[in-house]
Amino acid sequence: MKRSSFVFRCMAVVTIQLLGASFSISSDDDQGPPTFRGATEVIAGRIADEPGEIGRREVIIERDEIARLPVQTLQDLLAALPGVGLTRRGARGVQGDLNLRGSTFEQSVVMVNGVRVNNPQTGHHNLDLFIPLEAIERVEVLYGPGSAVHGPDVFGGAVNIVTRVVSRAAAYLRVGENNLTGGGISGSVKGLWASAEREVHTGFRDNTEHDVNQGAAGWSWAGERSRLELTASAGRRRFGAHAFYSTRFPDEREHTEGRLLMLSSETTLGKNLILTSALRLIRHEDDFILDRHRPDWFHNHHVTNGALAQAELRGRHQGWSWVTGIEASHDEIRSSNLGDHRSDRTALFAEAGYLDGPLTFALQGRVDHHDSWDTVSTAAIGGRWKIRPALALRASWGSSFRAPSFTDLYYRSPATEGNPGLEPERGRTLEVGLEAADFYLTVFRRQADPIIDYVLDADGIWRAQNLGRITTTGIEAGYDLAAIGPIRHQRIGVTWLESDIATDPTHSRYALAHPRLEAAWTGVVDSGGAWRAGWALRFRDPSEGGSWTALDLRLSRRILPTMWIELEGNNAFDRELTEFHGVPLPGRWVSVSAKWEIPTQ
Repeated sequence: MKRSSFVFRCMAVVTIQLLGASFSISSDDDQGPPTFRGATEVIAGRIADEPGEIGRREVIIERDEIARLPVQTLQDLLAALPGVGLTRRGARGVQGDLNLRGSTFEQSVVMVNGVRVNNPQTGHHNLDLFIPLEAIERVEVLYGPGSAVHGPDVFGGAVNIVTRVVSRAAAYLRVGENNLTGGGISGSVKGLWASAEREVHTGFRDNTEHDVNQGAAGWSWAGERSRLELTASAGRRRFGAHAFYSTRFPDEREHTEGRLLMLSSETTLGKNLILTSALRLIRHEDDFILDRHRPDWFHNHHVTNGALAQAELRGRHQGWSWVTGIEASHDEIRSSNLGDHRSDRTALFAEAGYLDGPLTFALQGRVDHHDSWDTVSTAAIGGRWKIRPALALRASWGSSFRAPSFTDLYYRSPATEGNPGLEPERGRTLEVGLEAADFYLTVFRRQADPIIDYVLDADGIWRAQNLGRITTTGIEAGYDLAAIGPIRHQRIGVTWLESDIATDPTHSRYALAHPRLEAAWTGVVDSGGAWRAGWALRFRDPSEGGSWTALDLRLSRRILPTMWIELEGNNAFDRELTEFHGVPLPGRWVSVSAKWEIPTQ
């Protein structure tokens, strides 16, 4: 109880700071939508000004690229990046697990506008956010450890979704194979924006239908010394979950709902001294049926509620940058299967570095205290040496940790069992990299011990266990080209991974679910005329099953000054695709969209 009271006191302090920022805003000084530090383009550290500055690899996908690639969901976008290792169990954003750099689906962090939104029930729901693609300004991906900055779970990396003030009124209608129908609308008025969409289809095979409603909205206000931003999203998703969690009982059915509310502020206290804070409230509901033909036989209903507050003070002086802050979170679950549980966590963090000149470096440290697994400290160090403007070397080392989820600890089903005695995971990663103009090369090695995984026992049940050490070695290489004539946003990349685990790999459920080799080539063609196109070519060699190559294409034609017709073909080669062993993805899927875009002034 004392720990919970302290958590709520921390949240109250942040709330007061947020309200103070709002009272200091002057509408006479409104200069348009603000840019927040919480929505930074650098998630490797709070003090960095540009990607790679403190020795870490980051990828940033901006709005122009998002809008033109042949992707219709956030999961589709992430799947096109090598090294993300996205494992989708269904089509069109039903569910996707992040396996960044060969990590498990629980070892990555998802953030919205710089604030973590990981689901405490299970990492399977981390991307179940109900934010339309139209409402996303950019997506930032950090490769490698980040617990010293963002807290638990950042072994393989982090994904930050930055929402946007929609700059124009827009709408679309879409129809396609498998009885696909959908539509959406977006717009903004004086700092207030909103985006909503709906989509249904009957599925590409039995028990793969999908019905989704989702929307996001926000408001921003900027004054002379303070800025304030409010973001909210909500939605519902019903879908057939064919063999998502068990091949013994493949006729699964799932229904999820979610709500997210975030308030962020930034206040200038003096020259080179800035105070920022954020408050996040989130609710997620998961209704799961193991056998849809016998819905009352095994039916789980989980409801999670979470609150997080953070505040940080940062400054600069003669090339040196620093930040220090506090974070507090409270999560609880009410579940027909897992029972009722709660967890409280508080953290202190700090960073300092020299970021002026050809040699930059930073130190990062964080202490997290949890009410059940006590205190964990993490640290990181990294830097970059610019040998000349187009050539740089970088290196970094960082530690990570992850606490078991509520599902890891308490879940029980005819196919899976949790383990209340699990210990937190610990990890360490060393990486070095080369940047030469638009080319990059990274080599890394990560050790995690004791890893949490589900092990198949002789009775056919997967049971959660702390296994021994798992060592993952990886090489990442690629070439990013901004533009060559009308060809823009080209990304060519390849990631090779090799993991060594101290158990029988045939009995491991998730630790080796990542691809061994992943390559991708994406880009768009846009001459500014009536035609434009985008493509995403991907190759994957899974740890289990055969390799495959998939091509997604989009061809767009302007037929009116404000109207486009788009023809899109996903898996144009009609290959048999499997990203999670035993769960097939759709074959060729063609759709046609009509889009209207009306600029607003």
